[in-house]
Amino acid sequence: MTKLSTLGIFLISLSSFGTTLSRAYQYYTGLHFSEVAFDKKVVAVYAHVGVHSKQPEWRGGKEYWQDVRHIELKKGDGKFTGKVVLKASAGYNDHYVYGPVVQYWVYFEDGTERKTDNAKILVQHDGQFNSDTKKEYKEAGAKLQKLLDEMDVDRTTCKGIWITFTG
Repeated sequence: MTKLSTLGIFLISLSSFGTTLSRAYQYYTGLHFSEVAFDKKVVAVYAHVGVHSKQPEWRGGKEYWQDVRHIELKKGDGKFTGKVVLKASAGYNDHYVYGPVVQYWVYFEDGTERKTDNAKILVQHDGQFNSDTKKEYKEAGAKLQKLLDEMDVDRTTCKGIWITFTG
């Protein structure tokens, strides 16, 4: 009987240790850039966007971007705009996903070009979900996608949702 109870304690310890926590993030992002910048007429703009993340210290602590995209912004009404959904994930701890960032690659009428500094995009959080509310998470994503599709982008903006998985 002693061997059996010891085995039971060992298995309970393993199952507790084996529980993982991960998060999946979705950032519904509208990008905006002016037709005139740095006192010059702009003829084209590309947005180099991604999700700023960092490995845990025990894995090296390296900073990097997830879901990197390079998209051409469309010109119209005195501005350049674009829309993108960025996705990221984090295991163990959500402090390692800092949110979306953008660097604009700007091309001017005089033939010169300039890359802006990386800028963090402010996120309006629109919901946090868990393994028990997957359906609501999908519904929230569909709602935000519709809002993004219909949005008239007048500034760089972002709405984000995330889901926490345990198991």
